[in-house]
Amino acid sequence: SGAAWSIIGGLIVLLFGEFLPRGVARQLAYPVFFAAAIVDPIAGELRRRSASSGAVLLVSAACAGAVWISFGLLFHLSWSVVLVAVPLTAAVEGPRTAPVDDNLTLLVVPWLAGLLCLLALR
Repeated sequence: SGAAWSIIGGLIVLLFGEFLPRGVARQLAYPVFFAAAIVDPIAGELRRRSASSGAVLLVSAACAGAVWISFGLLFHLSWSVVLVAVPLTAAVEGPRTAPVDDNLTLLVVPWLAGLLCLLALR
């Protein structure tokens, strides 16, 4: 079911990204997908090894920060987008929600937050 939630989240990001200008869609989609691909397995592995919630959050934030800062430099993203997306990427990995898997929220929440930041700056 995690794969299904990832596909749904990816489709939301990609399909709604088609309504945005190409540069904006790419600026946000690449770091969102890379951060999800790195943060989710690392956090899951840390949880499997019985790491504390604080340790999982710290490592998730460090990994998300590395991805978002790298793509921010590569695509000249606004730093406000990076500053909002990094903690959100780490935060949505933490809580367990029954109806929605974190694979969906890990893609959609940082993407929406980054989109709102970009739209607010224009």
